[in-house]
Amino acid sequence: MAVLDLAMQGLAVFGFILFFVLWLMHLMSIIYVRLHLHKKKSEVKQPFAQLAGVSLLKPLKGVDPNLISNLETFFTLDYAKYEILLCVQDKDDPAVDVCKKLLGKYPNVDARLFIGGKKVGINPKINNLMPGYEGAKYGLVWICDSGIRVKPDTLMDMTNQMTEKVGLVHGLPYVADRQGFAATLEQVYFGTSHPRSYISANVTGIKCVTGMSCLMRKDVLDQAGGLVAFAQYIAEDYFMAKAIADRGWKFSMATQVALQNSGSYSIGQFQSRMIRWTKLRINMLPGTVLEPVSECFLASLIIGWAAHHVFRAALCASRSWTLLSPGSSGSLWQCRYSCQLCGTPPSAGGLDGIDCAVEVLQRRSSMCSYQGNRLHFYPPDSTEEEQEESDRETDVCLFFLLRKLKCVCVCVCVCVGVCVCVCFCLPIYVPFGAKTK
Repeated sequence: MAVLDLAMQGLAVFGFILFFVLWLMHLMSIIYVRLHLHKKKSEVKQPFAQLAGVSLLKPLKGVDPNLISNLETFFTLDYAKYEILLCVQDKDDPAVDVCKKLLGKYPNVDARLFIGGKKVGINPKINNLMPGYEGAKYGLVWICDSGIRVKPDTLMDMTNQMTEKVGLVHGLPYVADRQGFAATLEQVYFGTSHPRSYISANVTGIKCVTGMSCLMRKDVLDQAGGLVAFAQYIAEDYFMAKAIADRGWKFSMATQVALQNSGSYSIGQFQSRMIRWTKLRINMLPGTVLEPVSECFLASLIIGWAAHHVFRAALCASRSWTLLSPGSSGSLWQCRYSCQLCGTPPSAGGLDGIDCAVEVLQRRSSMCSYQGNRLHFYPPDSTEEEQEESDRETDVCLFFLLRKLKCVCVCVCVCVGVCVCVCFCLPIYVPFGAKTK
């Protein structure tokens, strides 16, 4: 029992630590997003000679209803010095026709199509991007997934973040407004649980980067062996970020989100994606096996149980208690009182609990003893049988404190419940009026 009690106390402490850590992460994320992602954009454009050239690597496979509209946003970027390198693994892929259509529509845009890829490792994305990477002519490389949609000033925003000490600029993943429950589910996840961890990790100096939209220095990647060095990993974005950080470069987050706008989505695809991400994180960082504890339902259960375990001693030490004292007729009379917080009213004929206790303590003729969590009241003329009956019926203490603390404890419990709900239900990015279309 001692081990079990110790384990329960430890779990309760863990629950409260989890509560405060999650709240801290949530508040840090909200404040950072409000201050960083909503900065006023400068209207002054840099001269062409000062612009850093950017090579956009676009891995493509298959088509979806939004592919052509997503790709077209990259052809209309308001940036003077960049190239688009479209990479398709299979020559029979329908994405080839989409690329050729856009190349014909925007002949003045520096864009090229690479078909066939190059087998250099187990990572299919790296294999697909290798010809484009080898043909890149600028010092900055922007790897951006096919389902990402951008605004005209997105690239300018990212290059503005690439200061002399920054080696990688990444975008906070989010989801565009789309129709259907699956789309709403994705938007809720990428607007609450995911960015809370993503942003708080970056704020505290933990390198947390997703490869959906990353602008990197090509010379730094070449120092690490180029793209081919990361073809042996499935989670190439993590190891790219690690290689850049190991060389002393800092990371910066763009003020615009990496807006996912895939035209193909479902609950099954979302579930598969979450399972794949979880497996990768656990394999790379075994400590992330505890990550499910931070999710809303499990965390709420742990925190709620911890609040119950810690406050129950102060709220209600027992469901009922009995005081015995001598009555006017010489026989014993009983005053039963059940805690009002438990919902059970005092028994018929009984006095109010606190008054009853005071009445008993004022009777000098009573014998009173306290052992553990039990109060014992014996009249001087009571027999051993009556005392044993008293012991069987007496089962409480701490009520003297309860009456004055009852309102305070109820308020604390209500506040804990409200805080838990707000902590896990309040989106981080959406409330500030982000335009996702």
